[in-house]
Amino acid sequence: MQQFFAQTLAGSARGIGAWEVAAAAEGLELAARGCDATGFAEAHRRLAGTIRPAQAAIRALLAVS
Repeated sequence: MQQFFAQTLAGSARGIGAWEVAAAAEGLELAARGCDATGFAEAHRRLAGTIRPAQAAIRALLAVS
C-alpha cells in the first residue's frame, strides 16, 4: 500500500513541478517495493524533509494571490 501512495505522490509532485518531492517519493516507492525497512525509514525522512519546503512555497504563493 505504501508503494501505491508513494507512486501517487511522485506523479502529483511531478505534475506541479515539485521535482525534489517527486524524487524523494520515488525513493520511498523503491524502498517499499524492495521491502527494505531501513531504506524505507531513510527514504521516509528524506521525503518529509522535501515536503516541508514545498508546503511553505505553496503557502507563500497562496498568500500572494
